[in-house]
Amino acid sequence: MIRWFMRFPDGGFDEPGIVRVCDQLAEFVQAASQRYGFDLGNLWVAGFSNGANASGALLLLHPELFRGAIAFGTTKSFVDTLAVRHGVAPNLGGKTVFIANGALDDYSPAAKTRAMVAEFERFGAKVELRVHGGGHTISHEHVREISRQLQSL
Repeated sequence: MIRWFMRFPDGGFDEPGIVRVCDQLAEFVQAASQRYGFDLGNLWVAGFSNGANASGALLLLHPELFRGAIAFGTTKSFVDTLAVRHGVAPNLGGKTVFIANGALDDYSPAAKTRAMVAEFERFGAKVELRVHGGGHTISHEHVREISRQLQSL
């Protein structure tokens, strides 16, 4: 499987690789915004699995670029986000993070999901957590629910 960044057998991630790739994606998003004239204030980052991890990491590393994140089947990308950001907490005030995971997902264990939610909230984000009864999949009901909420924002 092609990944945006490496995941180790113990479940941890190549954190310097995440930062490097997220910085590259952020540069691309900024350049695309300038070239095509879209408003970064209305841009959401979204993904499933590794793409969801990239979405959350992008929001943590470059919150100025996104209105929020939508993450399906995600897990915590950084052991210590403050260390990765050299002690500077991201300002996620006014941001919304939708997390939709499966209760039986080994990729996204409940304890890591709780830690991830707590971290986003600690940095000021409003977090909407949804958990379906399955594994590492996307729930159609969660997609519909999140879609309805996005339309009302």
